[in-house]
Amino acid sequence: MESSCFDAMTKARILIVEDQAIVARMTALRLQAVEKRLIQFSRAVEQSPASIVITDPDGCIEYVNPRFTEVTGFAAAEAIGQNPRVLKSGIHPAEYYRDLWATIATGREWQGEFCNRRKGGELYWELASISPVRDDAGRITHFVAVKEDITARKHGEDTLRESEARYRTLVDNVGEGIGVVDLQERFIFANPAAENIFGVPAGRLVGLNLREFTAPGQFEMIAEQTRRRQAGATGSYEIEISRPDGGKRTLLVTAVPQRDREGQFNSTFGVFRDITERKQAEERSLWPSSIRRRFAIARARWCAGFLPAHPGTSFLWRGSTTLIRHRGRRPPPPAQRFRIRLNSANSAARSPACSPRPHRPWRPEANRFARPNSASGCRCGYWPPTTSAQTARCCAG
Repeated sequence: MESSCFDAMTKARILIVEDQAIVARMTALRLQAVEKRLIQFSRAVEQSPASIVITDPDGCIEYVNPRFTEVTGFAAAEAIGQNPRVLKSGIHPAEYYRDLWATIATGREWQGEFCNRRKGGELYWELASISPVRDDAGRITHFVAVKEDITARKHGEDTLRESEARYRTLVDNVGEGIGVVDLQERFIFANPAAENIFGVPAGRLVGLNLREFTAPGQFEMIAEQTRRRQAGATGSYEIEISRPDGGKRTLLVTAVPQRDREGQFNSTFGVFRDITERKQAEERSLWPSSIRRRFAIARARWCAGFLPAHPGTSFLWRGSTTLIRHRGRRPPPPAQRFRIRLNSANSAARSPACSPRPHRPWRPEANRFARPNSASGCRCGYWPPTTSAQTARCCAG
C-alpha cells in the first residue's frame, strides 16, 4: 500500500516538473520571439531614413534616432530631455503650433510641414506626421513624430514657381500671339496677344476652334499642317482669319509639335504673327515696281528732249516720283495716274512728230485744263511754240 502511494506521488512530481519545464520552454520561446521583434523594431527605427522622435505627453523628448542627428545636428544626448521647440525657426505663427497640439492632444494624427532650424542655424523643411501612443487603458502615454527632410524638394518647387512666373510674364507681355491647340484645333491655351489678334475678349479664346475663324479651304490647310506636326515636322505657314468684328487678318504661324510623357502627339504649340500690314504693303508695291522702271525710262527720254509735252497732263517732279495732276476735275486713282502717264509717254514716243528739243521747265499754264492764256488764248500747253511741229499743233498757232 505504502509502495503504491509512493509511486503515485513520484509520478505526480514528475508530471509537475515536466509541466514546469514545458511552461519554461514556452516562456523562453515567447521571450525570444518578443526579443526578436524588439530587435527588428529597434533596427528599423535606428536605420529609418526618416527622423523619429518620441516624447512624453508634455512634449519632452525621450528618444531620437540617428537620422534626427544627421538632419538637425543635435546629438541624442543633447536632444533628450529638451522640448522640440529647440528646432523652432520663427517662420510659423503661434497659431500653427496651437493647432498642432490641439489636434494630437485629442488623440488625432497631425500632418503638416515644418520650417525648422538646424543646430548650425541653417533653415530646413520637414514633412511631419505626429500621432499619439496609448496604453491598455486608452490613456496617451507618448507622442511619436516621423519626419522627412524635404528641403531639396521645397527649393525645387520655389525654383519652379520662379521659372513659371518668369515664363508667365514673358508670355503675357510678348507682342506675338502664343497659343496651344489640341488635335481638334481647339485652343487650350492663349496669351493676351493672341486674344487681341483674333479679336476676342480676354479669357474667351480658350475653348474656341480655329474653324470658327477660317474659311473651309483654310481649315483644311491647317488640318494638313497638323498631320505634318503629328509626323514630327515643324514649319511655318500663312493663314487668313475672319475676326468676330468682321475684320480680316493675315497671320504667319510657326508651329511646333507637343508630346506627352509616352511620346504621343497631343497638341501643337503655335506662334501667331500678324502680317496683314506687310502683306498689304507688298500688294501695293507689286504694280508700281515695274511701272516706275518704265516711267523712269520715259522721264529720262523727256529730259533728253525726245518726248514732247502731252496735252492733258501736267508733271510735278519731286525726286524720282512723278505725280499727275488734273485741274478742273477729280483726279483719278494713283494706279490710273501711272497708266495715263505711261500711255501718254509711249504714244508720244511713237509719234512721228517726236523730235529732240531742249528741256523746258514745266509751267502751270501748260495744261489743257488750265484757263486760257490771256495773251494768246493757248490752252494746249505748246505756247509759245519752239518748233514748226509745235506751231502746227498749237491751238493758238
